[in-house]
Amino acid sequence: MNLSECANLKSIGEKAFYGCSKLPNLDLSPCANLTSIGEKALMSCTSLKEMNLSGCANLTSIGNNAFDNCVTLKTVDLSKCNKFKNDLIERFTRPALVALP
Repeated sequence: MNLSECANLKSIGEKAFYGCSKLPNLDLSPCANLTSIGEKALMSCTSLKEMNLSGCANLTSIGNNAFDNCVTLKTVDLSKCNKFKNDLIERFTRPALVALP
């Protein structure tokens, strides 16, 4: 999903992409103002393989169960997310390659 025009996006609401079973990747790197991802926001996105949050330097909050049942999630790029707390990694319930700052 291309969100390159969403530079001012500040949050992804609760259940925003819940059950989007045909979403293979999500690139939120252009969303520099993103601060939060709501509870169950991407829950049951069963085809989601890659997620890029590298440009989300202001990300501080990921809600509970945000990535539950993302059974194919392999890669999450958090490489420039310097403001999040260490417990955000626990939100990824499946082992995934997580690129950290």
